[in-house]
Amino acid sequence: MDPVPMLKAALVLLTLAALGGVAMGVIRLGGNANPPNWLAMLHGLLAAMALGLLLYAYVIGGVPAVAAWALLLFLVAGLGGAYLNLRYHARAVLLPKGIMLVHAVIAVVGYVLLLMAVLAGPSHAQTVRPIHVLVPFAPGGASDTYARIAAQKITEQTGRPFVVENKAGAGGRICWEAGAKSAPDGTTAVMIDATYTMLPGLFDKLPWDVSADLVPAAIIAQTPFIIVASPEAKLNTLQALIAEARRRPGKLNFGSSGVGSVNHVVTALFLHEAGIQVTHIPYKGMSDASVALQGGQVDMMIAASPTALGSIRGGKALPLAVSTAERSPAFPDVPTASETGVRYVVTNWFGYAVPKGTPKAAIDALRDDVVRAMAAPDVRAKLAAQGAQPSTFTPEQFAAFLKDETARWTGVIKSAGIKLEQ
Repeated sequence: MDPVPMLKAALVLLTLAALGGVAMGVIRLGGNANPPNWLAMLHGLLAAMALGLLLYAYVIGGVPAVAAWALLLFLVAGLGGAYLNLRYHARAVLLPKGIMLVHAVIAVVGYVLLLMAVLAGPSHAQTVRPIHVLVPFAPGGASDTYARIAAQKITEQTGRPFVVENKAGAGGRICWEAGAKSAPDGTTAVMIDATYTMLPGLFDKLPWDVSADLVPAAIIAQTPFIIVASPEAKLNTLQALIAEARRRPGKLNFGSSGVGSVNHVVTALFLHEAGIQVTHIPYKGMSDASVALQGGQVDMMIAASPTALGSIRGGKALPLAVSTAERSPAFPDVPTASETGVRYVVTNWFGYAVPKGTPKAAIDALRDDVVRAMAAPDVRAKLAAQGAQPSTFTPEQFAAFLKDETARWTGVIKSAGIKLEQ
């Protein structure tokens, strides 16, 4: 998160406390008398409030290292001030000049470090607590790719380390449960995608609340799904595929990465909208399904654009249509499904969520970091090459989008009768 606002507030409080400390020092050093109790109490109260702000900023993460050193010095100075008050001031005994000077020097050095942190800002400061980004699938997949693109650029721009950790297994549920049960301290982000919104339709009960325990923060990228056909099937257009499926109901087949997978569910919606019957052949993963498509064992497949890109460019899969409302810049010659008369508009997306209870300031800062990172020219070029586009959704807009998507896919899953063995 951006620590500057809290650091500025702490700096203002410490400035006022410092003025009080100067007044106390002048009284003591110049007149051999202890300052009045009300001035000592005001000085201590202001310093304590500033220390509280610094501690809060440190706990939720995002504090530059220089500010962390300032915090340490202020803790020492605070203990020293408490000692002076209890040992001397409260007993109306003159405060030793030497101890007062040491206390003041420590506080001044801390003040200077804090000032440096404010002037440097978060974009130039090395921060002390990294963000751990949990990815629900193995390295190399679309979720992993986009998580790493965003993490690398945010680290470059802010100086705060974003560390990607792959927690694959159980279709993403291991990762999402771990993320939902992580401490809401601003140091954990969890990668979610369209699969996450399908969980309520596939599972009657999960170990965490899908709708509440992970709070949406930012969409990293949105991509189309692509309807592709095997070259062996001799189906060169979407109209030809639909006509053949109507002529021979259930004879054509499609591959997916498994029952209840995102590819299975989005294909079920397409079949419904097109009014056709095509037999489902589930595989263990999209790589196996893609090999089957290339070899002619399956006739068609609906895949995310990053997954289908290599096969299409290698001539091993024929792109028939994209699922978005407009044509994809990466596939300008491929029509949308809507252009062919099928009301099929689906967006694949990838984003960061955080554990419930994460401070709103940390969520907003993460969203701002993502938007800034994905707007960088080199990142936009990477996205465009994969048919992806960045998003500027706020956390509130992302939450509303998730709610709509969850309702939509729950209806599709129930209507298609998709069931998992639980």
